Formats: sequence, C-alpha cells, structure tokens
Amino acid sequence: MSGIQYFEAMIDDQLMPTQAFIDLLNRHGFRGVCAFEMTPVHAVTYGQK
Repeated sequence: MSGIQYFEAMIDDQLMPTQAFIDLLNRHGFRGVCAFEMTPVHAVTYGQK
C-alpha cells in the first residue's frame, strides 16, 4: 500500500479509477493483481511481487 500512497502523493492526490492502479501494478511486474471495492469511492488494489 505504501507504493500506491506515494504515487497518489506525486500526482497531487487526484482520484484515479481502480483500473488505473491495476494497470500500474501489472506494468511493473506484480502478479495476481486484483481489487475490491469497500465503498463507492474506496477500493483495495493488491498484487504480489
């Protein structure tokens, strides 16, 4: 999660679609990338490296 939080800080904490985070992790070699929504505006995106 810290990597995603750092990325959000670098883009001025803009709200991005969950798919953008999934694509980001996939592009950088993570396996088993998946996401689930907790609320309409909060999602957990995870993967393994």
